[in-house]
Amino acid sequence: MISIFNRGFEGWTSARRLNFPALLPPSNADASAEGQIPSRMTYPIREQTLNTINYNAAAASIGGDKLATKLFWDKN
Repeated sequence: MISIFNRGFEGWTSARRLNFPALLPPSNADASAEGQIPSRMTYPIREQTLNTINYNAAAASIGGDKLATKLFWDKN
């Protein structure tokens, strides 16, 4: 993980993929993460406003457009 220290998004992706290191959410975490380490990124605001029908369908099919919603491959 040291090799990707300066690449935040890649480090986050690797930590989700490998489940290592065991991360703990900070006490001042964003409330929309529901006290968890985010599992996914939410859909952009532009998608929500310009493609509302498909955005609502996609969000409903995955269990809601939330940071804590697990992706289909994330079993942990």
